[in-house]
Amino acid sequence: MCDRFDENILPANYEDNDCVARLALANQTFYVYGGATFYHFGSRTINSDEEFRATMPPLCQQNASYFFQKWGHTVVNEPDQTRRRSFDHPYNEPDKPLGYWEGGEAACDASTCNATSTSPG
Repeated sequence: MCDRFDENILPANYEDNDCVARLALANQTFYVYGGATFYHFGSRTINSDEEFRATMPPLCQQNASYFFQKWGHTVVNEPDQTRRRSFDHPYNEPDKPLGYWEGGEAACDASTCNATSTSPG
C-alpha cells in the first residue's frame, strides 16, 4: 500500500491530504469515524519555537502549491471529489505510480498500489 509520506511536504500540513488522495485514487476503502477519542493539542511543536512558528505561513502556502502541482486541484474533503478532480497520476505524468514523489523513491509500484486510477479524468 502507498504508505510513505511525500517528503517534499515539510514540515507539516498537506502530507495527510496527499496520503488520502493516493488512497482515493487507488480506489481503497477508508473511513472517517467520528466516535474515536483522540487529543490534538494544536501545533504544539510548531508553536514551541518562535522562529519555527514564523516560518509556517510561507511553508504552508508552499505545501498548498505543491499539492496543487502534484494533483491538479486544491484539497477536497470527499474521496469521490478527489477522484473526479485529481490527475490520474502525480504531476499528470502517466508513467508515475501513485506513490511517486519528486526527489524520492516510488513508495509503491503497480504490484503493491494501483498505478492507474479509474477516475473519469
